[in-house]
Amino acid sequence: MLGGSAGQAPLEHAIADPVRARRRRLLVTGADGQLGRALVEAFAGEEVIELTLGDWDVSVPPPAGLRPADLVLHTAAWTDVDGAENDPQGAAAV
Repeated sequence: MLGGSAGQAPLEHAIADPVRARRRRLLVTGADGQLGRALVEAFAGEEVIELTLGDWDVSVPPPAGLRPADLVLHTAAWTDVDGAENDPQGAAAV
């Protein structure tokens, strides 16, 4: 346990309470992939915005109506290795 002398709250308590005062809004790209699905499940207690390729192609600017998030978990990926090698600019955009 960190910090705190007699009569003082531990440091973990002082740090954790303000952070957990409200649910966080998380945006998960690639939410239908293996890692994206696991993260959506792991953060079930938070407000999670799930984006799949059908919702947004991450190689182009985001949709105008996309709400801001406290944390972005970018798990979208180009899984076509040969295609990525043939189009390095496109792969880098993802």
